Amino acid sequence: MIYKLVTTISLCITVLYAKPQTSLTIDEIINKNIEARGGYAALKNIQTLIYSGGTYHEGDFKSDGNSFMAYKRPNYRIVGNPEDTATDILEGYDGGSWEWYATPGVVVRTVAAANATAHRGTDFEEPFVDYKTKGNTVAMR
Repeated sequence: MIYKLVTTISLCITVLYAKPQTSLTIDEIINKNIEARGGYAALKNIQTLIYSGGTYHEGDFKSDGNSFMAYKRPNYRIVGNPEDTATDILEGYDGGSWEWYATPGVVVRTVAAANATAHRGTDFEEPFVDYKTKGNTVAMR
């Protein structure tokens, strides 16, 4: 969630600092965004990304400030810290999406739309890097 917010802010800043009444194309704006984030090669060089210690908000829910999410190329993700003994649920993606529940101590594999959503969530450089090959669409309004 934080990464998407930073990405959105980064794109907004890129657009704001473009020439007034610019005729930049979408691809030019996206390329400026990627360059502002360190460049294509630097983003592709990131192999692991970990967010920890943050507060997670979803609807009326607010976590205790110990949120944890880790990504690893090519498409792995875990939400929840497996080393935290207080953790009672983990979710992730390892080629298929799954959820682990401490009580009763089971792993549930999710399918269909939930699996597709979990897979899409493994792409930590989203949404702009290689957006066309990923099947994403970007439009200017």
